Amino acid sequence: MEKNIIGDDKIIISISGDLTVDKAISLRKDLLNYIAKGYNHIVADVTNLDFIDSTGLGVLVATNKIAHKKMEK
Repeated sequence: MEKNIIGDDKIIISISGDLTVDKAISLRKDLLNYIAKGYNHIVADVTNLDFIDSTGLGVLVATNKIAHKKMEK
């Protein structure tokens, strides 16, 4: 997983290979950390993602909801 920080509030996370349970746990931790640090725009670049299981998809959906709720406050 690579990250590219753009400005004070935007980050692009490039996810490649397979996003399964092992990788998803780490991704969730990282995304929640970025949200807590105030990144309002987090882009998941899945151009090179070969496979995503239900856990990986769940992480992307859940962290998206958390980010939106934080932005509403």
